[in-house]
Amino acid sequence: LGSPSHYCAGDHSLPHTDWSDQRTIAYVWHLSKDWRPEWGGALYWSQNDHARATYPASFNTLVLFSVTPTSAHFVTTVSPHAKQKRLGFNG
Repeated sequence: LGSPSHYCAGDHSLPHTDWSDQRTIAYVWHLSKDWRPEWGGALYWSQNDHARATYPASFNTLVLFSVTPTSAHFVTTVSPHAKQKRLGFNG
C-alpha cells in the first residue's frame, strides 16, 4: 500500500518513524522529472543516532529503508526557487 505526496516551495516533513509491530520497511518513489538537488526535498534517514543517509529526489528513484522504533526520516525543505512540485509515492 502507499499514497502519493507532493511538496511545494517551503514544504517539508518533520522527523518521524513509520514503525509498527508489523512494518519494518518503508519506501519513497521519487517522481519529479528534472528535479535539482539544490531545490531541497531530499529524504533524510537516520538509525539509532549512528547511521545516516540523505537521498536527493532524483526522478524514478526508489528508496527502500528500514523502520524501527529508533529510526526516523523526514523530507528536507523545498526551496522557494524550486520550479515545480516534488512528487512522490510513499509506503
